[in-house]
Order: sequence, then structure tokens, then C-alpha cells
Amino acid sequence: MRLASTLFALACGLLACSDSSDGDPPGIGDCTGASCLDPGTSSSAGGSSGASGQAGASGQAGQGGEVSIRGTVQQITDTAFTQKALFIEGATVSAKQAGLDPATFTTLQEGAFTLDHVFVGEGWLRARASNDGVLTLGGYRVITTRAGTNDDFEAYVVDRQVMVSILAALPAPTVLTDSAAHAVLDFVDAQGAPVPGVRVAVNNLTGAVVVGDNGPDYGDNPTSVRGKILVLNFTATSSAEVVCTFPADPTRPVTLALPNEASTVTFMTVRVP
Repeated sequence: MRLASTLFALACGLLACSDSSDGDPPGIGDCTGASCLDPGTSSSAGGSSGASGQAGASGQAGQGGEVSIRGTVQQITDTAFTQKALFIEGATVSAKQAGLDPATFTTLQEGAFTLDHVFVGEGWLRARASNDGVLTLGGYRVITTRAGTNDDFEAYVVDRQVMVSILAALPAPTVLTDSAAHAVLDFVDAQGAPVPGVRVAVNNLTGAVVVGDNGPDYGDNPTSVRGKILVLNFTATSSAEVVCTFPADPTRPVTLALPNEASTVTFMTVRVP
């Protein structure tokens, strides 16, 4: 089934998504807390995560509800998607909202960026590196009109070797398809704790490799102690969708739309009912 939503987001809530011509889902989720928005912010068996960041904006809202945002590019370096390091190489950061042209900026020294003319609302924040050894990681942000805050944004990339290592260590090892899309689904409860027992089935995805966390590693569905499922190496001719089955009510599966963008890893935190 599809469930209605009031806010389109990467993260949380029971999700409703429809087709999108540019590969971005136009509407999912209803969660705006920091724990719902960033890679690795939910707890894991090994403790709290390393990747964090608040959604916020600096500067006054301009005509048409625009603001300037600032932040840094961070690189995810571990297969649990919890460790990060400042990415000081070149990258282009973009803030993309449905139906609007993206605001883009090429990072300066030490990975810092500022984006002007970003529309207030919900959208995807991406950092695309110039280094082929690093993959784009798309994340959802809520852009607000709060002025003068210190809530800097973090845009993420992920080391290509992280994805290669995961696929090589599977029971049936395979290789990373760079031209395909990839997604990391992080299933959490209302308190942000990982949810075991979630199953994900692909709907219309060609070449998809679907694996759940198996303790410290990855293996078959369902999710285990870390609550993560990876959908890797997929392409789709139309919308990209997976079907999620939750342990509390396996008779009511939920269809979730995934961004379908080549060479991009999308991190999505999904709040389980």
C-alpha cells in the first residue's frame, strides 16, 4: 500500500512516493529531527554514531523564500556508515527541491561550502566529488528561515572502497556497478533505535543486490541489530521502488520510492510504525 505524507523527505514516517522525472521522489516521510536526516545518527550495537548534523540556515529569507546555507563536505569511511572525515578534495554541492533548479557551489579549501538562493522547504542535498574513488551520497534536508544560527549543514560523499568491500564480503560476492544507483535504508523506531526484522523486496529494479545487516556484516534479508538494508547496483526504466515489510504488521507492506541516479548512494532513514 501507499501511505499519504505531509512532507517530502529523506527519512522517517510511513512513506508515500510517486513517479519523478528527475529521479527524486517528490514526497516521502514526515520527520524533521536531526536523527532522521543524517547518515549514521541512529544508535547501533557498537554505540552512537559518528555522522551527525543539524538542519538549519543562516541569513535572512530573501524574495521568494530564499536563504543562504553553509557547511562542510564529509566523507563516510566505514561499512556501517557511522564514521566520517572532512573531505578536503574538490566537490560540487547542490541543493535540489522538486520542480526547481538546484543551487550549486564548488567547495573551497577544507571542504567548506556556502549555497546562496536556496529555497526554503524540503529537498535533497548532494555533494558530487571530482575524484572517481568517491561516490555521491544524497541526503535530505529541511531548509528553514532561522537566521543567525550556527547549525551548519553537512553534505556527504562515500568512499568507493566502502561499497566495494561490502559487495566483496557477501555470501555471493559481486562487484560494484559504478553507473548504477545505490541506497542505504536505515530502519529505526520512534526513539531512533534500529529495528530488526524488516524485509525489503525489489519491485522493478534491474540488477539490484539487496542485503540486510547480519550482525557486523551484511547478508540476506531481514534487518538485524543495526537495522540496515542496502539496495545496490540497481537501475530502473521508470520509478525505482522497493516494498518494505515491517515485523509489527507483515500483512501491510509499504512501497518506498528510491532516487534513481547513477553513481549516487542515497541514505534514507525510515521510521518504522
